[in-house]
Amino acid sequence: MDKFGKISLVLGLLAMLSVSAYPQTVTSGALSLVNLKTNPPIIVAGSNVTFSFQLYNSYNQQLQYVNLQLVGSYPIFNVSPSNSTLLGTVGQGIYSGVGLNLNYLGSTLQYTVRIPKDTPSGSYTIDAVANYQTSATLTTGSSSTTETLNQEETMPITFYVHGLPQMQISGTAQSIIPGDEFQLQADILNTGYGAARNVTVTFMGDSNFTVVGSRTFKLGTIQNGASGAQTVTYQASENVGDRTYTVPALITYQSDTNANYSVTENITLNPVINTPNVYVTLLSAQPQALYNGYNQTLQLSIQNIGTGTAKNVSVTLLSRNGTNVLGSVNSFFIPQLAPDQSVTESILVGSGNTTGTSPGITAQISYRSADYSKGFANSEPLSLAVAPAAQFTVVGVSGPSLGAGATNIPVIFQVKNTGSMTAQQVQLNFQSAYPITPIQGSAYLPSLAPGQSMNVSFLVSIDQSAVNGNYPVTVYEQWKQPNGAVNQQYSGSANYYVQIGGGGSGLAGDAELVIVIAIIAVVAYRMRGRFMKAGHKEKEKTARK
Repeated sequence: MDKFGKISLVLGLLAMLSVSAYPQTVTSGALSLVNLKTNPPIIVAGSNVTFSFQLYNSYNQQLQYVNLQLVGSYPIFNVSPSNSTLLGTVGQGIYSGVGLNLNYLGSTLQYTVRIPKDTPSGSYTIDAVANYQTSATLTTGSSSTTETLNQEETMPITFYVHGLPQMQISGTAQSIIPGDEFQLQADILNTGYGAARNVTVTFMGDSNFTVVGSRTFKLGTIQNGASGAQTVTYQASENVGDRTYTVPALITYQSDTNANYSVTENITLNPVINTPNVYVTLLSAQPQALYNGYNQTLQLSIQNIGTGTAKNVSVTLLSRNGTNVLGSVNSFFIPQLAPDQSVTESILVGSGNTTGTSPGITAQISYRSADYSKGFANSEPLSLAVAPAAQFTVVGVSGPSLGAGATNIPVIFQVKNTGSMTAQQVQLNFQSAYPITPIQGSAYLPSLAPGQSMNVSFLVSIDQSAVNGNYPVTVYEQWKQPNGAVNQQYSGSANYYVQIGGGGSGLAGDAELVIVIAIIAVVAYRMRGRFMKAGHKEKEKTARK
């Protein structure tokens, strides 16, 4: 007969013996546990534990048909069935019989159970339950009766289980750009059932991602269900693409029983190869309008307004609608533009006859994505504001012959406004170098309308040791215009070659005349009356004819 058959037989026998015509008296507390021990003394989840103890019968009679079993609840007995043992007769005092189906060491009862691995740290209780039969004497008046009684004793066994910690790691990075550094926010989570002590995490790189700076961090104690955070810097290689990567991290820790553990976890990384968008804009020029017939230096802003890094950015500027890109610098190369990053470049432009057109320049832009896998190209029209302006041209010269030693000789320039705006309050100044010396080197014109010409005379002297030949002289012009600011003043200059010796006017003929005109705008703000001078601002433009 097996164990469970014997248990059924005894229980049936007990049930039959419990039938009585007389009231029953239940005696409690007859049995108790003594000399209770656990092996091992420190109970860890996931291991076996053996409970050993002895029974003590404090009743004044022996106990018959004793059946002893362990009874528990989740999580202790979810994998370990309860053990039932038939002990037979238990005499008074400490039980010393060998019993039936008894695991014993001498007179010590032993029960081994399995503690599940996922048992959280804490105190647990299982019960040793004994069913037995004994007798009791009932006295009524002068008579007494002995009855057979059925009894059950519940004897608790309380113990502490140390849960197992289990560490996991995950990480997020807001943006991973090939070739750039990025911050990884790592979470180290204890998903186990006990506290993890002395937690240390070491981030390890590979050929795609290299740790920059510190790689090992101590996080102390992390309770079960809690997590610790750590930030680490990585350098992404130029070769990473738009796919999923993993980087390893080593976690070492101890349980609260000082057992050592280590685990290597992979952190998932998803590089973000976002799309760049390079855009070129024209910054404010000084002056803010480009004047018709003159040159101007403009500031360009080359900006990445996209969400991805742009690599190998190339910008070429082309002339459009009467506006010319001057000089040899008309293209720019930028190795890299991060999102929201901008670079400022300068170009020189000149305006021709742009009346009635929409002057401007065109920016041709090409670049690649952060991993060089995609190419982009676009064209941006940049509109310019061109304002009408006066332009001075010398259309004729006259005066007596210039020779060595001549004094107070007039040199007469016929100046014409070939521009589209009236020049007002025109100041003209003559400057020269040896051997020509200006005696009266300034002149004034109230105004000079578009298409109008006037004669301007300057007095000069020639050094006695002068050698015949052509000598450069410069005429500077300063004026105002109706379309300018109140205190805005324009200036330009014209270079000529004056001939000493020979006949005629003493000036180079019209065919030999070389003119270079530059215009700048100077704005002076003046306070009159009780106000003091506030400031001075200059604006410059350059033109060539």
